[in-house]
Formats: sequence, C-alpha cells, structure tokens
Amino acid sequence: MNKFLTKLKSGQTAIGTHAQLGSPPLMEAMGMAGFDAVWIDTEHTAIDKQDLLNSVIALNGYGTAAIVRIPWNDPVLAKPVLEMGVDGMIFPYVRSADEVRAAMEACLYPPLGCRGFGPIRANHYGMMSNEEYLGGYLDRTFRIAQIEHIDAVEHIDEIVKVKYLSGIVLGPNDLSGSLGLLTQTGHPDVQRCFDLVAKAAHKANLPFGVSTGYGAGQAGAAMQQWLDRGVNFAFVGSDISYAASGAAQTLADMNGIFG
Repeated sequence: MNKFLTKLKSGQTAIGTHAQLGSPPLMEAMGMAGFDAVWIDTEHTAIDKQDLLNSVIALNGYGTAAIVRIPWNDPVLAKPVLEMGVDGMIFPYVRSADEVRAAMEACLYPPLGCRGFGPIRANHYGMMSNEEYLGGYLDRTFRIAQIEHIDAVEHIDEIVKVKYLSGIVLGPNDLSGSLGLLTQTGHPDVQRCFDLVAKAAHKANLPFGVSTGYGAGQAGAAMQQWLDRGVNFAFVGSDISYAASGAAQTLADMNGIFG
C-alpha cells in the first residue's frame, strides 16, 4: 500500500508536492525525498502521456502515490490515465453533485460506471487475474473532486455524499476567482467558503485536503489555517519552484562571494 493511503487510514496527515515538468528523474527524486504523494498536473502543463507513465513508474518505486490531475472532467481524458495504474485521480472544476457522479462513473466499470475495459499497467500487464483486479481496483485508486468554484461550495453538502468519492481538495486561487476575488484567498468571503467545505467534508467523514503554494521560511504561517481546518492531506510546492528557487539562491550566493 502506498504511503499516502497508509497515512490517511491511520489518521495521520499526508504530505505531497506538485509536479509540472514531467521529468521521471525528478519524480524519482521526490520519492527519494520521502513525499507521501506527488500531484502530477496535466491540466496546466505540457506533460505528455509517455512522460506521465514514466513518472508514475518512478514514484511507485518509492511507495510515493502518483496522483494525476486531468485537464477536465471527461471520461475520454480519464481512461488512459487510469490504465497507467495511477494511485489517484483529481477531477478539476466540478460544480455539482451530478458532475462528481459523472467523474466517479468514468473510473468505474459497468454496471457501476462507463469505463471501458483495458487496464494494461493497472492489472500488471495482464499478470493479475481479472478476478483479482476487478475485486480490488476501487480501493487502489483514490478519486478526488477539486472544489474550486463557488457553485461547488453551494452544493458541497450534496457533493460530499456522492458514492465512490474518496476525497475532496480545495483549489484556493480559482475558488477566489469565481467570487471575483482572484488570488485574494485571505478575503473573508473566500475564507468562509474554505470553512464551509472543510465542515461539510468532516461531517461526511470524507478526507479533505488543499493544494497550495509554499514559501521557504513561511510554511508555518501558510499552513496554520489549514491545520486549523483539520486537513487530512496537503500538496505544497512543486518541482519547478524547487529548481527555480534553488537556482536563484545559488546565483545570489555566488554574486555575494565574487562581488
């Protein structure tokens, strides 16, 4: 069992990071660093399917969950990612319980859903029997709805009750944008939305997480509000931010040394 699910089941907070570059060696490094999960983003990036597959393989070697955000809530986009044997799926920008139900159906085989059968890596390239695979595939993929629009907040009590939904994750910036307050995540109206989502998730006993940035030396201040809301998992930082900040710091150090 991957570290992400192990921590959630034991009541611990799972810590993940984001991947935007599609580099399998960097994914291997994230696994070596000890992250519980990596959110591989195919919504806003140029990551292609082959690099995605190799990234999933690299992470799995360290027990680090590969959790993929697809570009849209579309079964055609979900299907090839599921066949890679990913540990989790994130469906972005869902705005109603019906949309979340459609997302879950994309992950489930008939009669529960509409997923076509062709698991490839998900059933160990056919080395796992159909009986074994079908008997456990629901537990092997963590299915997440991303709450990042005011419509979803207004329907959150219905959303958290959708069958087969594994968890929800907040997208703070887009949620603030849907209120006409883009990036103003500290605004009282935005904060109220965060509270409503957290309370609904806890009431439904549904794992609740957040995707947020991270500033070196500011982790405590940035994360305290989410600790107060009782998040079960958090995704912070990214491969590109680590590279960029490390490069900038190294150059600043060298300029200081050589004048």
